[in-house]
Amino acid sequence: MSRTTRYKLQYLVALAVALALAGIAVWALRGRPLALLGLAVLLVIPGRVSGFLWRDLYRGRRLCDAGRFEASLTASRRFISLLTERPRLRRLWWLTWAIYTRDSKAMAYNNVGAAQLNLGRLTEAESAFREALIADSEYPMPHFNLGVLFTIRGESLAAQQHANAAMTLGYHRDASDRIANAAAALTARIEGRGPGLPASHADA
Repeated sequence: MSRTTRYKLQYLVALAVALALAGIAVWALRGRPLALLGLAVLLVIPGRVSGFLWRDLYRGRRLCDAGRFEASLTASRRFISLLTERPRLRRLWWLTWAIYTRDSKAMAYNNVGAAQLNLGRLTEAESAFREALIADSEYPMPHFNLGVLFTIRGESLAAQQHANAAMTLGYHRDASDRIANAAAALTARIEGRGPGLPASHADA
């Protein structure tokens, strides 16, 4: 079982537990609107904290999805610089619902690579994707993107190797992956403050 598959299962279990606990709490607190409001606030705090501290990560994803690739690069690079200054921010993964990686530095480099790839800067894109894999060697998205990159270059063997690596690490482009990508794009639109269109290359 790949790590991504484990993350998906953990996500489903956590979601089921959260819904069950929320249902129990709502039943127990019925008739107490202030207590219910307090519960709702507690449930949204983790996402708001990560949304604030990882704002440029989400903004980079949103801008890439919207086709604003230069602006995406600026936001993602700014987030990488922030992680250099404040490395503890990488530990906030437990505040998110990430499935493919829990390393925000890996996500940011993958977003840099996605923007560079869309700008046609293949050498810079390859370098960014490899940085993402240095940060998290089990992250399937950079492998998928490298598969796209090598396909563009006409290097079919390397493209197939990275496509196989992405699948081995749990990215199959099935329904669960499409749902995960849509959820990540939605989170990026909300936390990055503005509209965007879902894309398959970036991640956050």
